[in-house]
Amino acid sequence: MKNLSFYNLISSFKFIFIAAIFLRVAIIAFNYFSDSNSFIGPDSYGLFHAAIMLSREDISFLIKNKYYLENFYLFIMPLFLKIIPIKSYSALSLIGIILWILSFIIILKIFNNFKVEKKHQIILLSFFSFWPSNVIFTATVSREAFQFFMLNLIIYLLLNLSKKLKISDLLFLLFALVIITFFHKAFFFTSLIVLSIIFFFYFFNQKKIEINFKFIIFISTFIFIIFSIFNYTKFGYQQFIYGLPKAVETYQNGLLISSESRANFREYPVNIANYYELIFYGFTFIKDYFLRPNISEVIKISDLLSFFENIIRIFIISIITINILRYFKKNKSSFMIFLIYLFIEFVWALGTSNWGTAMRHHSVANGILIIALGLTLSRKINE
Repeated sequence: MKNLSFYNLISSFKFIFIAAIFLRVAIIAFNYFSDSNSFIGPDSYGLFHAAIMLSREDISFLIKNKYYLENFYLFIMPLFLKIIPIKSYSALSLIGIILWILSFIIILKIFNNFKVEKKHQIILLSFFSFWPSNVIFTATVSREAFQFFMLNLIIYLLLNLSKKLKISDLLFLLFALVIITFFHKAFFFTSLIVLSIIFFFYFFNQKKIEINFKFIIFISTFIFIIFSIFNYTKFGYQQFIYGLPKAVETYQNGLLISSESRANFREYPVNIANYYELIFYGFTFIKDYFLRPNISEVIKISDLLSFFENIIRIFIISIITINILRYFKKNKSSFMIFLIYLFIEFVWALGTSNWGTAMRHHSVANGILIIALGLTLSRKINE
């Protein structure tokens, strides 16, 4: 596929693009006229009302209470609400659509850069545009829409570096890696794995990199790690003081011990005393995260939705795995992106204890899954 201009790029897929936007607008309209949000429940309205209340406070209040560390969404949204005159749930829901549009453009550019055939792009972009949980979380007030966009942006910048080493792309990537850790503490580990990949592929594995570029990579990574160490507890990692097994135990138990009405994976409490038990339970956590609910556990429509999404996800993961093994020597980029996807999902698996939250967590990395599949089908990589 020839290199297209931005306008032609969008025009080639305008039906998918417009239909996806229309669907999201329809959901926002439904929420507005029904005066309820039956899709993701009270969490979304809780975020909205918290942002409204905090927007009445001074900026110094947000900084003093470290909302930029504890919950970055509740730091940037109050600032945004100080500027816009309309303060409604529907208006803030439109931000999710904007973030989805930006993600759509990013993935289109990636597919174009790596010469993914148009027939494959149509299928992949249809999955990307109409994946149910992604539609829901990019048409409501949610942190997931921001996480979704940031992860897609990080992958785009990382792939740009794989093609051509530019200091501007590196600096933007490092900035994005820092910002996404503020949206959720789990992404701290994602940032570390991406930095490790940069080191391996672009530092140790590239002999032709200029000295000043290596210096920037080294210094930036060093500063990131040192800053994280000194702000260990400020970022909310107190659970890790007693070791990884106890931290996983804390996240797995969560609030579900006293919340019988919510969907769950297993009986509580979970007790993890050491690394042996962590490994033993870890396989169970990962299996449950990717495969639950079972068909016998489906009670609500949301359960059925989660069930079918899991089947499709496993099918896509299987195709990616087969293609990477088939073209391993030529598929370094797709392997790198797929590795990041699996790492993100495994981290979520260790801290997710019900399939409702699992759907939420899966949704933020679905863009990476689609990108990885696209790269394994790329003519540029596999020729």
